[in-house]
This record gives sequence, structure tokens and C-alpha cells, in this order.
Amino acid sequence: MSPDKAARPSCPRVGRRRIFATALKCCIICLLLPLFITQSACLAAQSSKSFAIRYRTLQKQRYLYLRDVASFYGMNYSVAGKNAVLQSRYSYLLFTKNSRIFRINGIESHLSFGIIEYNNEMFLPQVDFQNFIDPILRRTTIPKRKIRHIMLDPGHGGSDPGTQNKGIIEKNLNLVFSRRIAAILRRRGYKVSLTRDKDHLLRLEQRVAAANRLQPDLFVSIHCNAAASTAVNGIETFIINPALTPSSGGNTFAKKAAPGNAYDRENALLGFIMHSNLLKASNANDRGLKRKQFYVIREVACPAALLELGFLSNPDERAKLLKSNYQDKLSVAVCDAIQEYEQALAPKR
Repeated sequence: MSPDKAARPSCPRVGRRRIFATALKCCIICLLLPLFITQSACLAAQSSKSFAIRYRTLQKQRYLYLRDVASFYGMNYSVAGKNAVLQSRYSYLLFTKNSRIFRINGIESHLSFGIIEYNNEMFLPQVDFQNFIDPILRRTTIPKRKIRHIMLDPGHGGSDPGTQNKGIIEKNLNLVFSRRIAAILRRRGYKVSLTRDKDHLLRLEQRVAAANRLQPDLFVSIHCNAAASTAVNGIETFIINPALTPSSGGNTFAKKAAPGNAYDRENALLGFIMHSNLLKASNANDRGLKRKQFYVIREVACPAALLELGFLSNPDERAKLLKSNYQDKLSVAVCDAIQEYEQALAPKR
């Protein structure tokens, strides 16, 4: 399971310049995106019409007319009861009134704030359009970058065992998965670093310090899950939630921007690709692409995701996680996702 930490130390000296440059880039994107919202825009690949996305302040947040978002993407828009659908040849989005949970191309995902109905119109939070949905639907809008150095973070270790069930200790499985993933990535030509390569305790600050010292292009934290009910099963993928928004499943707000927020748009695409590949490879229950303030993905100065690969508290899933062929399936899926993400962000030659 994934440890969290409320307190946040100041950023280490190493990587400050990189954080500043990326934060500046993020600010520029955030300034430009509202122009798409308030001025006429055209998505040439799918629509030849010009239009403006209207907005309204609701519950102290800026919300966009969902039908205008559909037009922006050249999608058909329909409402039936509590559900609103945006659909095209390429994408399918299903939203539900008053819910933060929606589906994008079949993947369960979590909004920062719920969909609102007002004056017979459905509204989508602008922060979710800007930092979550748009980078998934329009990968080409994310700044190009090389992805060659991957840091893997096997969760827990040493005197911190993580979750335990029937003699199976999470820290050991996390390391098994991380080593398998590292071996595959190296065969594919990536440089790989691990926060730990043996069973010893690492504080969260040490994991982040290692990442900021080595400056990887991508950071992936590996965990297994547990629940009070043995019936709970499935895979979860976490990315950091934007500043001033609540974490998934609760109302604990991120009070200010963290280093990881400089990569909100990159994280959205990374999380979506990672979660999609894991579900496709495993046929596991989809527990969602979620957003939460986990310390290691909040504080690193690069795109990052935290994976919960299954529940050790569920007998069937625990048995799968112990099988070599299932470990290979999940490990290959993680590597395929990293490769897909690299190709999506690859600079043009």
C-alpha cells in the first residue's frame, strides 16, 4: 500500500532550475488554454467549425458548458437522464450528474469536482478539461520531450513491510515487480534506476531526493494493495491532483502547487496510458485512474505515477500476483505503457 505524508519539505537544490523551467512551461500552457476557452477555436483534425467554449462560475469554480466541449472536439453530444455522452469515431466519454467518476474510452477516471446540471445544461470543471481530459484526447498538445531514463520505486522495504496477508509481504513483491520491469526496460534500451534494489528501509524524503539527484525522465512507484473486505480486487493508478483541488474519494485539498504539479498534463496522459495497458494485459477489475497527494509523486520533478497492481487481501488476486506468468504480464504492460508514452512525446526529427 502507498504511504502518504502531509508535511512537505522545501525543494532540494538539485533540480531547482529544472523545476522552475518546467513550472514556467506549465504556466504558459495554463495561460494559453483559457484562450481556447474564451476565443474562437478550431480542432482541424475533427471539426472545421469555429466556436467559443462558454463558461459559468458554479460553486466557486469555473465550469464549462459540456456541449461546447463536445463541439471543441468535434464530438456528438447527448444527454439521457443523469448521463451525458461525448462521442466520435475516436473517443467516448460518459459523465454522470453530481458524480466525480466518469469514463474515458472505457477507463474509469476521477474528476476534481463533480458534473453539475444548471438550467438544463451539463457543466464540466475547467480544471479537469484543462489538466486531465484535454492532454488525453490531444496528445500532440503536450510539449515534446525525450523519455530515456526511468526511475522505479519499489514501495516500502526494511522495517516497513507494507501490507501483509497469509505470509505474503508487499515489500518483497514490489521489489520482484520492479526488478522484472527494470530488466525488460533495459533490454529495450532504456536507462533504469531503482530507489532500492534490496530489502532496506528508505524514507519518502530519501526516495524523492534520489529522484531529484538523478533527474529521471519518468518516475513510477510500484505497490500492491489491501482492503478490509477480502472481496475488493483490481488495479488502481494514481497521479497527483492539481493544486487547490481535492484528492479522489475525499475532500482533502492540495493547498498549494507542488513540484509534481508542473507536470499535471503529462501526468494525465502517463496515468491514462499506464492504466489502460495494465487493464488490457490483466483483465483485472478497473478501480480507476485516480488523483491523490502521495508524497513520492507529489515531490518529484518529473512526470510520475503510482501503481497499485492488485489486492493481497483478495485470495484470487493474491494467488495471481504470486504467479510468474502474471508478474510477466503486468511487467510487460508497464514497459509497453512507458514506450507508448515515450512515442507520444517524442520530439519530431
